[in-house]
Amino acid sequence: MSVTLAHLSDLHLPFGLSPGLRDLAGKRLLSFFSWTLRRRHVLVWRSLSAVMKDIYAAHPDVLAIAGDMTNLGLPDELRRARTWLAELGLPRMVIPGNHDAMVPMDWKTGPGQWAPEGGMITPHDPLVCHLKDDVTLIGLNSAVPTPPFCAWGRIGASQASALEAMLKQLGEEGRCRVVMIHHPPHPDLVVNRKALRDWRLCAEVLQSGGAELVLHGHSHRGTISWVPGTTIPLIGVTAASHRPGRVKTAAGWNRITISRDTGTTGPEWQIGIHPRRLGTDGHLHDLEPFVFRRPASGPGIPCAESGKEISPDIARDPAGESAGDLPAGEHGRDETGRKAAKKTSGSRKMAEPATRKARRPSQTGRSRTGGERKTTSE
Repeated sequence: MSVTLAHLSDLHLPFGLSPGLRDLAGKRLLSFFSWTLRRRHVLVWRSLSAVMKDIYAAHPDVLAIAGDMTNLGLPDELRRARTWLAELGLPRMVIPGNHDAMVPMDWKTGPGQWAPEGGMITPHDPLVCHLKDDVTLIGLNSAVPTPPFCAWGRIGASQASALEAMLKQLGEEGRCRVVMIHHPPHPDLVVNRKALRDWRLCAEVLQSGGAELVLHGHSHRGTISWVPGTTIPLIGVTAASHRPGRVKTAAGWNRITISRDTGTTGPEWQIGIHPRRLGTDGHLHDLEPFVFRRPASGPGIPCAESGKEISPDIARDPAGESAGDLPAGEHGRDETGRKAAKKTSGSRKMAEPATRKARRPSQTGRSRTGGERKTTSE
């Protein structure tokens, strides 16, 4: 038996926006200009519809939506997002992102509107979803209002304390703990003005309490990294509504499978990460999967299967460093950052991945992203 999660983020539901002057006070005005001039041409319904169709075909046990459902965080946007969630027909957990909490507002008229549809009940208490086969999904809120040109996040001491106690308890119960947060708890995956301010606190809590997997959004990149100072895999995903054209940014989602297995040293969790990415043909395609084995109790040493071994101290983008468009009708595969092969019969084929020997995670928390050190997308 196994559990399947559909990990997606940064949907930026492309509703038609007609805000009033009072709605555009402060930071929202800048974001409205950005939406009008650029983002509405990049974040489109067609891409999101293709992603959702692909997810439905996979029959996941739960949708793990890692924030940024909206663009300006307007009350009307949030209400329409709640309606969209209600019509999905799939179990779900949704947490807020920085775009959903752009300016100070009452929680109940803000992201709290989503509570009946799988959202967080309060902004300071982790959200818990117990799944079958002893798997638990835990949602955190890192979305806080920030000044113009900033999009940083924070979990805060209260939420961190509650998370630590929760992780320890779930660990004692022998459950697989999957944590979801919008801002990645890592210093090098986004620029500083968009980073998680208390990433060290978050990483310390994850190390102390224990977790098998951490999912995030915000970066608009499908990276595979590690929580600094730990062996906990940290998984990102591209924006679910982004138009195709570049495999590194095209809309996508991660199909995550979790099952209990008998390892050589005792029971372990087998966690498969199967990235899906939208091609210019309108269909989603596989990137190279990763498989992590995590002991059912105690700290784990991540390793990879399916011909892949990856270095824990390197943040990897499964799309590769210079991979271009996903070819029509083909699977895009470039997990190593190697240059794509020459075009054949009008389509581009990706280079086959090379095998790399696994190393223990860096204790400094610093990672390399294969030529693109930090991302600038919100």
